Amino acid sequence: MLLSLLLALLPLLPSDACFAQEKKEKPPAQAKISEEDRKLLTEAERKRAESGIQKARRACVRLDLPNTAPGGVGSSVIVKSGERYVLITNAHCVVGKSGAIREIDVSLPGDEIPWKEALFKARLLKADRARDLAFYELRDPKPSTPAIEFTKEEIKTGLAVVTVGWPWGRGMDDGYPVIDVGKVVGIDDTIWVDGIAVGVKGGGGEKINFGPGSSGGPLVDLDGNLVGIDVKARSGEGKHFVGAIPAATVKQALEEATK
Repeated sequence: MLLSLLLALLPLLPSDACFAQEKKEKPPAQAKISEEDRKLLTEAERKRAESGIQKARRACVRLDLPNTAPGGVGSSVIVKSGERYVLITNAHCVVGKSGAIREIDVSLPGDEIPWKEALFKARLLKADRARDLAFYELRDPKPSTPAIEFTKEEIKTGLAVVTVGWPWGRGMDDGYPVIDVGKVVGIDDTIWVDGIAVGVKGGGGEKINFGPGSSGGPLVDLDGNLVGIDVKARSGEGKHFVGAIPAATVKQALEEATK
């Protein structure tokens, strides 16, 4: 009698109930900070960075632009403006002889979001050549679409920051963009960062985390919030420095583009 009752109840159980103990949730992805970069940060900063930077990596999109971007590749980042999702990059990545690209394809990095939710079209809002910024609005964004916020930290010399981008179109082994930690060393109309592995040529096994293809990517604080948009590199005194358009300039241009 008892056996018959148990057999009758079995169809009511979820099909995977017997194997629930074997299921393992995928841990949230974290940014892989190199041992060299970890030495630049305090223990508290490292803990902030491990989760914060990954937020920015999720929102940093590789752009394949063979007709406009130097080297055919650029970087970009998604932010929210009100209820709109806006992709920001450098104007020099999307403006060619016939003007700015009107629409681009967007594919989110990594594999945490189902592929159908990771593909978008984005239409041009404005290409601001004077500030070297371009803005595109994502069509039909999903609730899972990643976006980062503007930093609330004071941008000053000594601030620990992170470049995020796709130098030569390459990412890291986890399918997300390359990161490197540096410190702000100067601020004028550009934020200048030291400590980033800058290169003009790829290959050779050399550690190069910023180069052609990095333009348009975000410079973020350790919480993954936008400090600036990476735009160029400069050499001096035997060092290489990365230059970024400050967040205040980007925010003002974004407000104008989304009016």
